[in-house]
Amino acid sequence: MRLLLITLLIIMLLLITVTPCTAYKLCSNNVCQVGGSGKVLTISNNAHAKNPTYSQLIAFLRKDRTDEKRYTSNYVCSDFARTLHNNAERSGIKMGWVASNSCNHAFNIVKTRDKGFVYIDCTGTRKGGRYQDKILIVKNGKPLTGKYIFKKGKVTYGCKVKISKVFW
Repeated sequence: MRLLLITLLIIMLLLITVTPCTAYKLCSNNVCQVGGSGKVLTISNNAHAKNPTYSQLIAFLRKDRTDEKRYTSNYVCSDFARTLHNNAERSGIKMGWVASNSCNHAFNIVKTRDKGFVYIDCTGTRKGGRYQDKILIVKNGKPLTGKYIFKKGKVTYGCKVKISKVFW
C-alpha cells in the first residue's frame, strides 16, 4: 500500500512539472527557415511562458549556455536562435525567433514587461566561448548593431536590417 502511494505521488509530481509545449515548423507562405544542416527548423512554445522583466531576461541569459556552442557550417545563427528560444520557453520565458533576410541573420526577440521589446543575439564563435550574448539595436532600414551584455564591446553586422519574419 505504501509503495502504491509513493508511486501515485511520483506520477502526480511528474504530471505537475511537465511543461506543455507545442512544436512549430518555422514556415510561412511556403517558405521555411533552415539551420546549418539544411533541415527545416522547429521551435517549441510553452503555453505557460510569460513575458519577463528585463532583469529576469538577463538572469536567464547569464545561466543559459547556448552562446558557448561553436559556430560551424552545420550550426549557424538560425540554430543558435532556435536553441535559445526553446531554452527560454522551457524556462517559462516567452521568446520569439526573428529572421532578417537583408542581413542573412537570425536572432531572438523578447517583450519585457518593463523595457518593451528587446532583441538578443546569442550566436557563438568558431572557437566557442562564454559571454557571446548581445543586445541588438534593430531599426528597419538602419545598420544592425549591438553590444555585449556580459563583457565590454560592440558589434557591427555590416548590413541594414529589415525584419523578414518573426515566429512566436
